[in-house]
This record gives sequence, structure tokens and C-alpha cells, in this order.
Amino acid sequence: LFNAIRNKKQNNTKSVDNVSQKSNDSLENIQNNISEISFNPKTQSFEGSFLDEYTLIGEGSESTVYRSKDGKTVIKISEPYNSKDDSLYRNRVENTLIGDYIGNSNLKLIGYYEYNGTKNPIYQQDYIEGSILSEEEVINYLKTKGAVDIDGKMLIERNGEVYQLDDFTDNYIIDSNGNIHGIDVSMFKASEKIKEQY
Repeated sequence: LFNAIRNKKQNNTKSVDNVSQKSNDSLENIQNNISEISFNPKTQSFEGSFLDEYTLIGEGSESTVYRSKDGKTVIKISEPYNSKDDSLYRNRVENTLIGDYIGNSNLKLIGYYEYNGTKNPIYQQDYIEGSILSEEEVINYLKTKGAVDIDGKMLIERNGEVYQLDDFTDNYIIDSNGNIHGIDVSMFKASEKIKEQY
């Protein structure tokens, strides 16, 4: 496993510039309203013709996940938020996309749906099969990507900003070729207090 991690680092290292460009490319869809998806508060589920080509495979606290019928991709529909602040919507999207530097799952924003006047992002990423890594294996992988452990917190710097990583349970898998993917990377800007320790 750890040979696979070392090979992954050598063969698939991304530059900060490439990560930034990828995020910017995906942001082209930040104002793309996918009106064919709506949230039904009575059933607490999503509806609409956009989902005709997808099958529900999972529901979590942050998003509902559907797999395409060709089996190649999944879409993740974010649960509705309350804030109508457009800058918060944008920050939410940017924080998610920057995590694909760690995730390596071809994550991209395809648009949003509206609910009660709020914009809620919809993402697409590759469907990846593999074995779930243990927390120890995940931490070792994150270190190969530049993350450091400070007082039990995994921190990484991207594009001049310090981010904290957490929630390693069931979110990282290794595929049959030894490549590691984060399928649901939890990565957020670190507090000022934590930044001082970095």
C-alpha cells in the first residue's frame, strides 16, 4: 500500500498553479441554474427530469449522491442551505473544489438548484471502486501531498491559504491500480489561531 502511495506521489503530483486553474475552470458553472432539479420538503428528496439518467446510491448530512446509468460518474446534490448570501455560496463551492487536490476524483461543479431563494451546488465526479483506507493510511497519504500534523490537526497550504483536513472515516479509497482517491474530502480554511501554529 505505501509503495502505491509513494508511486502516486511521484507519478501524479500537481502544481499549485494547476490546482488553481482547475478550480477556476469549474467555477465557470457557478451561475448555471439546473432548473430540472428541485427539492421537495415534504418527502425530503430531490425531483426532476435531470435525474432520469441517474440512480440514487446514497444520502448523507451534506449531500445526496446519484450514479449515472452508464456507471462512469456520480453527481452530489448539496442539501439546501438557509443563507441567500451569494458570497457564501461561492466560498462553499471554492472550499469544496480545492479539496480535489487531495481527492483526485475529477470533481467539478456543474451548477446549482434553487430552494427558497438559496443557491445550492451540484457536483460531478468520477465513480471510483476500491478499498477503504484506514485513518493511519489516510494520514500517511495526506503527508505525501504536503499536509503536516500539528497538535493532532492535519493542515495543508494551498494558494496562500491554510486549510484543515478532517473526517477521514470511509472517505478515502485505493483503486485496483494503487491510486488513492478522496471521494468526499473535508477541507476548510483554518482558524487564525490554528494558522499561527502552521
